[in-house]
Amino acid sequence: MEMPRNTLRLIALTALLATMPVEPAVATEAVAPYVVTTREDVQRMLDLASVGPGDLLIDLGSGDGRIPIAAAEQGALSVGIDIDPDLVSMARDNASGAGLGDRVHFRVDDVFTTPIAEASVVTLYLMPDVNLQLRPRLLSELEPGTRIVSNTFTMGEWAPDAHVSGRSSGGLLLWIVPDRIEGHWQLESSGDVLHIKQRFQEIEVTLRSDGKVMASGLGKLRGRQFTWTGKDVEGRDLRGTARRQGEVLSGVIWREVDSDAAPERVMFSARRRDS
Repeated sequence: MEMPRNTLRLIALTALLATMPVEPAVATEAVAPYVVTTREDVQRMLDLASVGPGDLLIDLGSGDGRIPIAAAEQGALSVGIDIDPDLVSMARDNASGAGLGDRVHFRVDDVFTTPIAEASVVTLYLMPDVNLQLRPRLLSELEPGTRIVSNTFTMGEWAPDAHVSGRSSGGLLLWIVPDRIEGHWQLESSGDVLHIKQRFQEIEVTLRSDGKVMASGLGKLRGRQFTWTGKDVEGRDLRGTARRQGEVLSGVIWREVDSDAAPERVMFSARRRDS
């Protein structure tokens, strides 16, 4: 029997809190000035990430706690991280006043070292250089499909998956952590090889048979799912979609036959190979 998502997230929250320091982290300078996110932008951020029951949100640099508190009010479990003990104390008082019980927790900790792997949503309002320092952790430690929302500031060359206006000039930006699929994948049916190059969520796909290019295209990852479009060597349009499970890619490729016929549909499975 499969456990409900909210039960799984509660287990994840318990495990997460167990790995966090009981005593405050060694004080360091704040990595960003304390600037309050407006209530309107808090809601826009949560809406952008579709936060709700079953989510575990971690807010890096949580200030007075308004983002984790608002997330908990929408049914999520949430954790706020801040290096400033006074802000953490304020956030705890605010959460207590909201009557949220164990749905929201606040910890004094360093955003660069605090555990984040259990999060389904990460929110932040830091600085551009801090975002860049955090980016490797976000990409390597978070599960594919985890949603990241930043107020105002970007992740450098990692383009956002969505961008909406907010009270700040930079707006609100959403990233969905992409799966890591770069490499060579051998089709089980034919032995042909899919070569995939990846830069963040952008991918370049080449299909080779006996070393010869048979098709190529460009696509994008959204969590574990990716789609791509391209052409084969005869100039026919192709589109494909696939998803990784362990060391196996499974998906479908549609190929144009002629202008009057429905595209040819081919299901495929491919295994990762070393080279």
